[in-house]
Amino acid sequence: MKRMTIKVPKIDLEKLNKERYEKNSKNKNNLSYWFSMIKDCGFKVPETHIIPINFELFKWLTSDNYSDEMIDRFNDFIISELKKNNFNTERTLFLKTGTFSDKFTFKNCKLTDINRIGYQFLQIFYSGILVGANNTNELVVREFIKSDPHIKTIYDGMPLNTEFRVFYDFDKDEVMGVFNYWDRKTMIDSLGEYAISEKKVEEFKNFRDTIPVIEKEFEDCKDFVVKEVEEKMKNVDLNGQWSIDLMKIGNDFYLIDMAMAKDSYYYDKIIKQTGKINRTKDFTGLTENIKNLITELDMTENEFLKILDHLTVSDIDKLSYDHGDIFRERDIESLFDYMYSDSSEENVNNNKIYTEEEMRAILEKSGYIIPMDNGGLYFIYRKI
Repeated sequence: MKRMTIKVPKIDLEKLNKERYEKNSKNKNNLSYWFSMIKDCGFKVPETHIIPINFELFKWLTSDNYSDEMIDRFNDFIISELKKNNFNTERTLFLKTGTFSDKFTFKNCKLTDINRIGYQFLQIFYSGILVGANNTNELVVREFIKSDPHIKTIYDGMPLNTEFRVFYDFDKDEVMGVFNYWDRKTMIDSLGEYAISEKKVEEFKNFRDTIPVIEKEFEDCKDFVVKEVEEKMKNVDLNGQWSIDLMKIGNDFYLIDMAMAKDSYYYDKIIKQTGKINRTKDFTGLTENIKNLITELDMTENEFLKILDHLTVSDIDKLSYDHGDIFRERDIESLFDYMYSDSSEENVNNNKIYTEEEMRAILEKSGYIIPMDNGGLYFIYRKI
């Protein structure tokens, strides 16, 4: 696919890194933002220690200067921080950043050798960069929650415990919906492709054999889970709509993760259920590129808008394959980099860098992007 070329000013990396660092500190999805408010709510939570990343360390983590010496120093820094806080490291641990665990490569987030903690954190952070989830300035070390050893695993060791994703509105003190985290169709689509590409057919079989048990347990427990969330969250001092992830271990329910609802998978289903779609349906000022796309699709403008409101995974893949890309990143800076990363050095102006609003304006003016509120997606249209 052909990319546009525009005149892009030369970027002051130090300033850009500082802006991203400061922005990351304000990210409400950071575990440091919400964990202190829910850790005593009544649900079990794993013992957790959060290590803030200073600006110099942040720059190194987002660079490509991963020498053995620097990794060793990083490793020693983390261990010393844990020892200072008397955190027990002589056990299996679970690693993540403030917003991302890379759990679909489970060997990265499950730590059995403390001397590899720096290396595995680096793997997680780098994976976060690749998928646009490096919007955090913290490392998180947690107690690893043990599962029944007979439970089958996927993704290099992730136990297939029953998990519940509950959407909760803290302003209204009510549950918006609850979903089986291991949705059969979603998982068969993604895990099937993974199993073929990574030669992990056994893991696909593990899921196929386990999903009936998970689905039964989910149905048996979901009403109880909803009541527990409503009871335990009503006094939590958070605002807005959030997703709450609960994992069932034996007869216990562990609260293992939270995120703002709009940034969470299955939120599009909540929108469909409630009918609350905030995106305007006014096509005033629609760019010629998008109008051309609608013509190619042989649709009316309203039909096109309706599709954007109700996209399924298969719709997205089809639309993406034929007419552009669906971009799942919600960080406008990363989206801008994605669009213009191949701009040539000779087109660079040294006198200025773009602010976030300027980047947004350029993207919207380009006529190649439609922001879509359902699921925080962007549709990028580019002619072949």
